[in-house]
Amino acid sequence: MNKIRNKDLVRLLSYFVLFILLGFATIKGDIRPFYIGLFVGLVYCRQNLLLLAPLYICAMLLAEFSWQSLILASSPVVVLGSAYYIHFLFKKRVKIMHILIYSLISQLPLFFVYGSGYDIIVNSLIRIMISQIFTLSSIVVCYAVLVRGLRYRLTIDEGLAGGIVVLAVSLGLYCIEISNVHPYYFFLGFAILFAGYVFAEKGLILCLLMGIGGALYDINVALIAFTAIGGVIVYSLRKTNPFFMAAALLCLDVAFAAVTKYNGYNYINSILLASGAMVFALLPDKAKNTLLSLAGTDRGYATRTIVNRNRLELYTKLTGISSVLFEMQGTLVKDVKGMPPLAESKNFLAVELAKKYCATCSRISQCEATLGCATSSVIYDMVSRAIDKGKATIVDVPAFLTERCNKVKDFLHGSQEIAELYGAKKEMSDTIDNSKLIMSEQVSGIAGMLLELAKDVKKIVSFDSDREARIIDELAYKNVVASEAVVFSDGDIVNAIIVVREADEGKAIIGKLLSKVIGSPMIQSSRSTHSAGMVSISYVSAPKYDIIFGESGSLKEGSDKSGDTKSIVRIGTDKVLIAICDGMGSGKAANEGSNSAMSLVESFYKAGIDDTVVLSLINKLLSVRNEENFQTLDMCVFNLRKGYADFIKLGAPESVVRNKESIEIVGGGALPLGILDSVKPCVTRRHINSGDMIAMISDGVTDNIGAEGVARICEQNKTTNPQTLADLIVEDAEYIGKSDDKTVICCRLFYRI
Repeated sequence: MNKIRNKDLVRLLSYFVLFILLGFATIKGDIRPFYIGLFVGLVYCRQNLLLLAPLYICAMLLAEFSWQSLILASSPVVVLGSAYYIHFLFKKRVKIMHILIYSLISQLPLFFVYGSGYDIIVNSLIRIMISQIFTLSSIVVCYAVLVRGLRYRLTIDEGLAGGIVVLAVSLGLYCIEISNVHPYYFFLGFAILFAGYVFAEKGLILCLLMGIGGALYDINVALIAFTAIGGVIVYSLRKTNPFFMAAALLCLDVAFAAVTKYNGYNYINSILLASGAMVFALLPDKAKNTLLSLAGTDRGYATRTIVNRNRLELYTKLTGISSVLFEMQGTLVKDVKGMPPLAESKNFLAVELAKKYCATCSRISQCEATLGCATSSVIYDMVSRAIDKGKATIVDVPAFLTERCNKVKDFLHGSQEIAELYGAKKEMSDTIDNSKLIMSEQVSGIAGMLLELAKDVKKIVSFDSDREARIIDELAYKNVVASEAVVFSDGDIVNAIIVVREADEGKAIIGKLLSKVIGSPMIQSSRSTHSAGMVSISYVSAPKYDIIFGESGSLKEGSDKSGDTKSIVRIGTDKVLIAICDGMGSGKAANEGSNSAMSLVESFYKAGIDDTVVLSLINKLLSVRNEENFQTLDMCVFNLRKGYADFIKLGAPESVVRNKESIEIVGGGALPLGILDSVKPCVTRRHINSGDMIAMISDGVTDNIGAEGVARICEQNKTTNPQTLADLIVEDAEYIGKSDDKTVICCRLFYRI
């Protein structure tokens, strides 16, 4: 057996004391129903049976030293030990129902050890009934404390079970009596101040439970009244000096003793009550603050202040990094110099060629005298033609050279070399410049994204502690354990983060309750593992609209793959991107081209980069692939929170918008991606409402029936099902012909609320 540590000794000693108290707990002097419950609960919650058994038996004998008590104490030890051994052999888990049955079996000796008279049987039945209720309560409390941990808010059933356990322990304390002196009053004095100071209004329940527990011994109603009134007084004075609270409780005790003359009170009990209250009052402030923290009444205002301060510091850092990136982008753009002007380059190369072959020629003076200028002037035309065509031929040699020069072959060869070198250098220069431009676009996009992020971070987050407390309490009432809840507003958007048991994660009541408490519909935005058995779930206020869609399409006749690629992606919680990318032609090559473009679109948009930067970057990346494969791009970005849609088109056909009053054709334009170095998409913004239907189509559809044909179908068919409308459009276009791939995406907006 492992060496028992100090904290284990303290824990076992605590169990022993509780066993004794519950062994003494007696209702009306002869009903002792609480002696078995805690032992069963501890065994069920994986506490060592071999260590608990001797402590439990000794405690029962201290409470009632008799052979009957020995049998009753030994019975649950034998029954539970045997039952767990059998479960171990058959590899079956012990469930709560099993443990309750074993608890019931272990109490059957009650019918024999005290005789068999009618009164004894009735007494035994009452004991067993109350005992089973207390056993179940003990199991629930032990599980909450020992297995799950007290750092989480109690559920409603755990709270009820805890109240029953407090009641039973209070009764046990009251039943310990020495010459009409009850140590119970010392603990009562401490508990009333503790409950009122730490738990505020909820502490009134704890005070009342302790009063009811003590009153059960001899049905002392005055004791219940005293604890209830004492709890109210302490609660009302909780903001004052603790010594004043203790004095007020003592005054109430004296007043009750003088007016009611109720049982159990004498001056020694009053001293014990005052002593317990003074012990709490004398606790240092640090200890009281620790109790407040453990009770969960400290909502961490300092931590939240740090959150906002850190957000401002992060804003400063992000704006600084953004400025640096913008400067880098400017430097990269300035560094794009390209080749010197073509005429200047041709003149320079002609001079160099003349130096190479004419400078050493004996007839140079005659040639220059005849020309009236340097020989490079006549060589310029030959070099110019060679550079323009990429090669030099005999027909490019000037007549002046063919008639007088014996180095024509050398000049022809030199011009060819110049043309090849110039072409290679220009290609390299263009590649380097394009790379710099792409880098500058990327740097600019990231800088812009960081700047937007900085603006969001700069906003002060306002927390709502009242709602947080209400959420935790109401979730506990619905039997959902929430250890933490944070509610904060970021502009008009409310965010909520809760930490709940993994077993509670899928309960629909969580979202409904959050929506009720916050006052607006909430949707889940993310989740992550928080700790063992707990998950963190993030919610955000739901956007005004949501969207449903349908898609349909067909292949070009004889093609095995569509050149069209489609994508429907949610960006965050309030935006949806719908896109159709049409590669040139049909088949595998067109499919790969459109897939590549679409993948880039999705990645950049998910990263939060501005759409103008996205399209420029994609265009440059596609244009430097040196492939004659161009893509049209048709995108629509829906803002579900603000109620508008941005249609972004590059060489794409029109889209059709059907609302309650009319049909609108949203025009396309601009050249496809990958043709020119620069790109300017056609962007159209339209406000949208619930019930509006949008149809996005590829050119395989418009080539057959045109945008007007699509508009006609939308007008004639008032269906609200996007899938039905998409199928109808493709079917109509297919009837005309199958000369190209066809893709249709239809979507309809609707109010989420």
